[in-house]
Amino acid sequence: MEFQNNNVKNMCCFYASNWHLMVMIFTYLKKNNNTIIKTILEENIENDVEEFITKCNLNKDEKEKLLSINWNKSKIEEKLELNEFMNDILSSGKDVTIILKGSENEVIKNRIKINKWIKNLELSSINIPNINLVCCIDILKLTKSMNLIMQDYNYMLNTSGEHYIA
Repeated sequence: MEFQNNNVKNMCCFYASNWHLMVMIFTYLKKNNNTIIKTILEENIENDVEEFITKCNLNKDEKEKLLSINWNKSKIEEKLELNEFMNDILSSGKDVTIILKGSENEVIKNRIKINKWIKNLELSSINIPNINLVCCIDILKLTKSMNLIMQDYNYMLNTSGEHYIA
């Protein structure tokens, strides 16, 4: 099991299409509506999100919250980008859900960077907010088995919700 912290929940999620992902993510976000949502996406999905939201039975506040999330392609390639991204999260002082979406390699690479950053931060005794790291992996681009990938996580998200991995 890779890095785990009392304040950090590493969760995996496997999706077959953007719409499949949105069903899982939107249901999860609705249950965790008091967190700030940040994204690191391998591709833009803003148009899919907008279309999906128009077809859902959501109230005005729910639609606005989902549309306010950055659903455009974003990366944290450089250490400076990671520092800015994580410092923005820390400065909010609120619980955060970070959605990583893309191919297996891209998602795992970003999860490792974020967990390493948090682990280094722990050494400085800075108060870390609760962080839900939701790693959404495109099932059509897997190079390893799902069971092998799931060994690095304590939780899994699917269409029936969040589940502890025993």
